[in-house]
Amino acid sequence: MMKQTIDALYTKLFYRDRPLFLFLCGAFALHFLTWGALFFFFDTFRPQDTDYIALHYSTVIGTDFIARWESIFLVPGLGTFLIVCNMLLGRQMMHVNKRLAHALALTALVGNGVLVYVFFLLYRINV
Repeated sequence: MMKQTIDALYTKLFYRDRPLFLFLCGAFALHFLTWGALFFFFDTFRPQDTDYIALHYSTVIGTDFIARWESIFLVPGLGTFLIVCNMLLGRQMMHVNKRLAHALALTALVGNGVLVYVFFLLYRINV
């Protein structure tokens, strides 16, 4: 009974912590931006004449990695995985070290920012 009360208190504190809330809201905003851009530019990534898209471009060689178009879903999928894992770990670490929970939330924010940039570059390669 006491353990459930303490867990409920930690959960409440986790969601009411202002920096943590702002970091996670920013991460979710960037994540939804990635999913929105994917569905907005879906015709770019789903070409009609071929089932393959370029996933890596080098300035020396040119396009050096081509895969099926469905692999573009790995970028927002990785963002989902990053947010969920960091949120669960941060919730568990909140009572141990508050700064560690903040660092995990900030990592989710920065990681999703990098994934938005990756998605932008993938769009530029395939246009």
